[in-house]
Amino acid sequence: MALLFLLSLAVEFGGGRITYYAEEKRVYLSQQAWVRTGETYLKADSILFDEKHALLFAWGHTLLVIGEDSLTGDSLYYNTRTKQGVAFHGRTHVEKGWLVGSELYKLTDEVLFVRSGDYTTCDLDTPHYHFHTGRMKVIRDNMAIVSPLVLYIRDIPILGVPFWFFPIAKGRRSGFLTPRFGYNSQDGRFIRNLSYYLVLNNYADVTFTLQLLERRGITGAVEFLYNVYRRFSGNLNLTLSQDFIRESLRWSLVGSHMHTFPWNASLRGEANLVSDRSYIQDYSEDKTEWLQTELYSFLSYTQRWRFASLTAGVDDRNDLARNRRTTTLPRLSVNLYSFTLGPFRIRESFSFSRTRTAWSDTLGRDSVSLVSQGALNLGVSAQGKLFRYIQVSPSLNVQTGFRREGEPHWGMRLKTTPSAGIGLSTVLYAYSLFGLGPFEKFRNTLTPSVSGRFAYTPPSAPGGEGRLTRSLSYSLGSTLDGKMGDQVLTLLRMSFSLSQDLEKLEEGQGSFSPLSGSADFLPGTPYSVRATFGYNLYRKRLESLSLITGGRFSLKPPQDTARAARDTLAPEQPMRPSPLAVNFTYSYSRTLTGTTQRLQFGISGSLTRHWRLRYSAVWDLSRGELVDQSLTLDRDLHCWAATFRWQRFGDSYTYDFKIWIKAMPDISFKRSLFEAILPR
Repeated sequence: MALLFLLSLAVEFGGGRITYYAEEKRVYLSQQAWVRTGETYLKADSILFDEKHALLFAWGHTLLVIGEDSLTGDSLYYNTRTKQGVAFHGRTHVEKGWLVGSELYKLTDEVLFVRSGDYTTCDLDTPHYHFHTGRMKVIRDNMAIVSPLVLYIRDIPILGVPFWFFPIAKGRRSGFLTPRFGYNSQDGRFIRNLSYYLVLNNYADVTFTLQLLERRGITGAVEFLYNVYRRFSGNLNLTLSQDFIRESLRWSLVGSHMHTFPWNASLRGEANLVSDRSYIQDYSEDKTEWLQTELYSFLSYTQRWRFASLTAGVDDRNDLARNRRTTTLPRLSVNLYSFTLGPFRIRESFSFSRTRTAWSDTLGRDSVSLVSQGALNLGVSAQGKLFRYIQVSPSLNVQTGFRREGEPHWGMRLKTTPSAGIGLSTVLYAYSLFGLGPFEKFRNTLTPSVSGRFAYTPPSAPGGEGRLTRSLSYSLGSTLDGKMGDQVLTLLRMSFSLSQDLEKLEEGQGSFSPLSGSADFLPGTPYSVRATFGYNLYRKRLESLSLITGGRFSLKPPQDTARAARDTLAPEQPMRPSPLAVNFTYSYSRTLTGTTQRLQFGISGSLTRHWRLRYSAVWDLSRGELVDQSLTLDRDLHCWAATFRWQRFGDSYTYDFKIWIKAMPDISFKRSLFEAILPR
């Protein structure tokens, strides 16, 4: 903050009356006196400058402007030689608010002392709130120390601490985060976010966190983040939980890393590990994570050359629902970049992997399997035209490799599996000769296609017989568009697909798969409808059917003409009324095992000029019950805002309330009361 100083000997001054005392070397300005030097401008009822002692006095409606900063007060005293001074009952605008002090002392260019100071972002003459401190010492670009610090609502003290210090340097800075208190139906009362944020350097920081759950126990966490531009970046989050219910130590490890090397190589990795299958459900606050059934971790190194790339790594999949874990070490692949030889495109690749799978059955018996496999692939493909309108896509692939339960050895028998395919497709257009309603014309686009695949599988043992598989696939796509002026709207999009096993056809068996199809009405619009189905041609029945539809519309509240006029003239409009928006989604699904129906409903918008509502719910129509609800109410309080939130998912619920300063949204009772002056 700029304060009380004069930087230049070139001084301009003026006033209704100017008196100069030659012997004392004093200049007295009165009747709207002013002094200007450089970017500094001082205005007051009276100004006295003692050149001999380098003292400057100003009193009566004092205004000091330095650049874009300003300070008002009753009077001020300043020593132009030592550049020290004091302002009495001063008020100055700082970032996002105002600072008022009975005495503001400038000790040096770097140190400022404030006695009996108030800070607020409320612009009223009598502010709704303010932070008050008896003493404040500010060290420029370093820190501020206050004692005590008290939050007042009007003139009522609400919260206070005996002393506090906070960094004021620009950029990231270390410090404590204010904890969050609340209640959860499963964990009871809790204290979360007991955290200390530590800046290690310009590229890394670490956060230490402690949370206390009344019924569950104590959890500690360490989160480490780092980022060096164009070199490497990542994060690592480790949590340790002493569970009172299970009487055990539980943990989780989540992180990622990306490293770019100068020799055209890169290293990537992700970690998502937990001590047991129910850790996420017990400790996560995000209900979407409760449905997570598989955790995936990997580490891979990739080297690229002009003609090929090499990738080596390890990955781990943990199926929490099936209690099944699959680890692949190593996973190796070499890919030669495809090249064109005449009309053909050729590609080659090599892969090797060793996979270990461990699982437990329903009786608790543990099983382990080990599979090693490798393959060399050669693929050739081409594209061409038949009779100008039919797209032809032949392909040939040869794979030579092995698959063995357990470790591989040099005496293993390699198997060669050739396969070939061909695809035929075309596009047909049809235009209407008439329009209907707002549509001038209609266009129907048909995309039929047929493809065949033939593959030979060698015998699994010497002397056995190989197997030749042959299949055909049919598909048909249709799109109906309507033209309105320069715009084209898609009205209906449909697709159908079917496959046929030629081997079963020769044996006189049912060779067709179920017919699958989908239809989208007005896709990409707020009122779209999508349907999918699967139909068994032989049993002549629908085996699956789903329907999803939704919409969104607004309900405008009645207009209050008198209030609208007052709002137009109001100098501040903290919350503009918005119409209530209603949205819904209906989904229907029927399979051979049963039928489910769900309705998702939401409404949001302004109830009044100062109240806003957001409500959403999921209603399971099949069971006749609400499975998910969320309600949020927002209230505008001039310079403050408040939010109440309630959520319910199944039998679990939680609620919280927060209030914050609008000019500083990070300051809130929910996350941090003093985060405007504390680090994030």
